[in-house]
Amino acid sequence: MILLALEILKKAGCTELKVCINNIGCEKCRPKYQDALRAYFSEHLDELCPTCRDRLERNPLRILDCKTPHCGELARNAPVITDFVCDRCRDHFDELKTLLLEAGVRFEVIPTIVRGLDYYTRTVFE
Repeated sequence: MILLALEILKKAGCTELKVCINNIGCEKCRPKYQDALRAYFSEHLDELCPTCRDRLERNPLRILDCKTPHCGELARNAPVITDFVCDRCRDHFDELKTLLLEAGVRFEVIPTIVRGLDYYTRTVFE
C-alpha cells in the first residue's frame, strides 16, 4: 500500500517524498501502551488542553497527535509504543522497514504518528 501510494504521488509530479511510519501494535499489545499513556498524561492533567483531557480516558493515543504546542511538548516525553508491542507486531514492523529499504524508499519512524480508530493495527504511515 505504501509503495502504491508513492507511485501515485510520483506520477502526480511529487518528487521529494519521504514516508513517515510508526507501529501502533495490535488489539493484544496496545492496551498496555494505552495504560502507560494514561498514567503518564494523568501526571500532567492540568497541563493538557481541554480536548486532550477528554481523550485521556477514551483514547490516549490521540493525545500524541494533538496540534496544541504544549501537548505536543508533553507527548515528546511520553512512553513510546515500541517498548510495549508484542513480538509479532515488532517482527512485522521490522520486516516492513527491511522491505522499504530494499525498495529504496526513504522513511522515518515517528513514534507520535497514530490513528484514533480502533481498527488500525500495526503499521500507520503518512
